[in-house]
Amino acid sequence: MRTALSFTAKQLSNRTYANEVEGNPPAPSWNVAPTQDVPIIAERLEDGAIDRHLLVVPGT
Repeated sequence: MRTALSFTAKQLSNRTYANEVEGNPPAPSWNVAPTQDVPIIAERLEDGAIDRHLLVVPGT
Protein backbone atom coordinates (compact mmCIF):
# COMPACT_ATOMS: atom_id res chain seq x y z
CA MET A 1 0.00 0.00 0.00
CA ARG A 2 1.26 3.47 -0.84
CA THR A 3 0.20 6.85 0.43
CA ALA A 4 0.95 10.55 -0.14
CA LEU A 5 2.50 13.16 2.12
CA SER A 6 1.19 16.52 0.90
CA PHE A 7 2.51 18.92 3.55
CA THR A 8 5.88 20.01 4.90
CA ALA A 9 6.66 19.49 8.59
CA LYS A 10 6.02 23.18 9.26
CA GLN A 11 2.63 23.06 7.51
CA LEU A 12 1.65 19.92 9.43
CA SER A 13 2.64 21.38 12.79
CA ASN A 14 0.77 24.63 12.03
CA ARG A 15 -2.39 22.81 10.89
CA THR A 16 -2.44 20.48 13.90
CA TYR A 17 -1.17 22.99 16.49
CA ALA A 18 1.79 20.74 17.32
CA ASN A 19 4.02 22.32 19.96
CA GLU A 20 7.20 20.58 18.93
CA VAL A 21 8.75 18.72 15.97
CA GLU A 22 10.90 15.73 16.96
CA GLY A 23 13.21 14.08 14.45
CA ASN A 24 13.83 14.96 10.83
CA PRO A 25 10.50 14.80 8.96
CA PRO A 26 10.64 13.83 5.29
CA ALA A 27 9.77 16.20 2.47
CA PRO A 28 6.35 15.97 0.80
CA SER A 29 5.99 13.11 -1.67
CA TRP A 30 3.13 11.88 -3.85
CA ASN A 31 4.34 8.30 -3.53
CA VAL A 32 5.45 7.31 -0.02
CA ALA A 33 6.64 3.70 0.12
CA PRO A 34 6.04 1.50 3.20
CA THR A 35 9.78 1.56 3.93
CA GLN A 36 9.99 5.37 4.14
CA ASP A 37 9.77 7.39 7.35
CA VAL A 38 6.49 9.25 7.90
CA PRO A 39 5.44 12.01 10.30
CA ILE A 40 2.66 11.44 12.83
CA ILE A 41 0.98 13.69 15.38
CA ALA A 42 1.15 12.34 18.94
CA GLU A 43 -1.22 13.86 21.44
CA ARG A 44 -1.48 13.62 25.24
CA LEU A 45 -3.31 15.37 28.02
CA GLU A 46 -0.85 17.18 30.29
CA ASP A 47 -1.98 19.38 33.22
CA GLY A 48 -5.46 19.64 31.73
CA ALA A 49 -4.19 20.83 28.33
CA ILE A 50 -3.62 18.90 25.11
CA ASP A 51 0.06 18.64 24.16
CA ARG A 52 0.78 17.70 20.51
CA HIS A 53 4.10 16.70 18.98
CA LEU A 54 5.02 15.90 15.40
CA LEU A 55 7.12 12.71 15.48
CA VAL A 56 8.86 10.75 12.74
CA VAL A 57 8.06 7.02 12.58
CA PRO A 58 10.46 4.76 10.69
CA GLY A 59 9.11 2.70 7.82
CA THR A 60 8.89 -1.06 8.04
